[in-house]
Amino acid sequence: MNHLQQQQQHLQLQQQQQHLQLQQQQQHLHLQQQHKQQQQQQQEEQQKQQQQQQSSPHLLLLRLLLVVVFLAAYSVQPLLVNVMKLNGGTNV
Repeated sequence: MNHLQQQQQHLQLQQQQQHLQLQQQQQHLHLQQQHKQQQQQQQEEQQKQQQQQQSSPHLLLLRLLLVVVFLAAYSVQPLLVNVMKLNGGTNV
């Protein structure tokens, strides 16, 4: 390999490195922008939630209760089905 080829290779490597560095910087900027957007969204959501809580704390509790009841019913249902089968009851 002669001197000219070495120089060309070296230049190619430099270009590749610069290209990679540029890509990394762009990705970093993109991530920063995404992070800012997420923060803004979170702040907006928090503000909405605070407004809702101020206007109706009991409604929030009702919703929570409904969710708990549904989850409980959902997890208990298979148990009830098994108990019915064990007792020789009708097929559910």
